[in-house]
This record gives sequence, structure tokens and C-alpha cells, in this order.
Amino acid sequence: MYVASLTGRRPFLLTSKRTTLDKAFDLDIARKDRKDRCPVDHFYHRYIYGYDNRVKYLSRVSANVSVRLHGYFFSWRYVQPVDDLLRRRLQFRRKLTEFVGEFLRSNVPRGWNASAFVRVGVHVRRGDFLGSWAVGIGLTVASRHYLYRALAYFVRRYPRVQFIVASNDIAWCKNNIKRPLYSRERVSVIFSVRHSTEQDFALLASCNHTIMSTGNRGVVTLIGTYSRTVSW
Repeated sequence: MYVASLTGRRPFLLTSKRTTLDKAFDLDIARKDRKDRCPVDHFYHRYIYGYDNRVKYLSRVSANVSVRLHGYFFSWRYVQPVDDLLRRRLQFRRKLTEFVGEFLRSNVPRGWNASAFVRVGVHVRRGDFLGSWAVGIGLTVASRHYLYRALAYFVRRYPRVQFIVASNDIAWCKNNIKRPLYSRERVSVIFSVRHSTEQDFALLASCNHTIMSTGNRGVVTLIGTYSRTVSW
């Protein structure tokens, strides 16, 4: 979407098949198979989390040539210029919004007014990020200390807080993210268990705030109407 806006092109997915994105969103985007394409200019992204300044020069590519993007465009600088457009285009599927609504309604702590507390999504990426390849390129996982400092920030800031934890290592989270030593009248911690990736994603996006660990950063902040990231 960013490159299309930058170059005056129309974005499309190079497949007619259902993608991971389709599981979460009602995508309003063109699809094309290889045989349908015009000549192509290939752009290979240099970094994983950085901004590749060469992308600006794609505006010089001839208008009758398609641009195919390769690599990981994770920098927030690709999102910020088109954030309003992305919010409009990336709408969660109805089944996901219904799931989120039911989950949140059924997990209001006993005695709490549903409109009188703040929900904070806690994203914990572990799993593949514990592998040697991830360590080799500098990726890290969130420590227990980091998470507790982040939880404490919100507990200090708001009278009542519910933390919703989603992770690809929920067992570790249950052992290491426990309700802080505050009254049950003030703090609640619940875990998203046995849900799909898109369900966890929609849950995090529906929270008022987000505590994030290493991963495809910024996506939750983008999708959630009220979300923001907090990190130390």
C-alpha cells in the first residue's frame, strides 16, 4: 500500500489463492496470477526491521512496469504515511469481531462494571524467536522483568486494569505473568488459550493499550482503534 501510494500504482497480491491475511480481513485488493502480469521490476528489501531508503526511487520505474516486492517491510516508516488508508482497508472479518465481542463480554471480572476499566493486550512472542537464527540476527524475547515493569506502568496509571495475554508460548506466560500483588478489585489477568493467530490478533487490537514484545511490531498499534505501544 505504501509503495503503491508512493509510485501512483494499484496494489495487488500475486496470488488468486486465500492468504493468511484473508483469514483476518475482508481484503479489498486485486489479485493476479503470474500469467496476468505485465513486465516486472523486482525490489529486494535490504533489512528486516529497518527502512530501505532505496524504496523512494521506485517512483522512477516506468508506469507500464509492475513492481514486485521481496523481503520484510516492518519499519513504522512504511506505515505512517498510509495509516488512515490502512485503517479503512483492513477491516476484521465479521466472525472475528463477533468472537472478540463474546470473549470480552464473558471475561468481565466479577463485580466490575464493563465500561469502568482499561484493557491492555500483552503480546509475547517466543517459540521460533528462541532459535539460534533469531539470536544470530539480534532478535530477543521479552523477559519476565520487562513484562512486570510494563504491567506495573498500567497498574499505576489506571484504577482498574485487565491484562489479556496472547502468545505462542502460553505455558511460559502462565508461569511468568501472574497477577501483581494488588487487590483483585483492581487487577485481572486472563490468557488467550487455544485460539487461532487471527483471533489472538483481533483480541490484542481490540484492547485500549498494548504491551508488545519482539515481532512484527506496529501492526497491533495500527489496527486497534485505541491501541498504543509501551516499551522500555
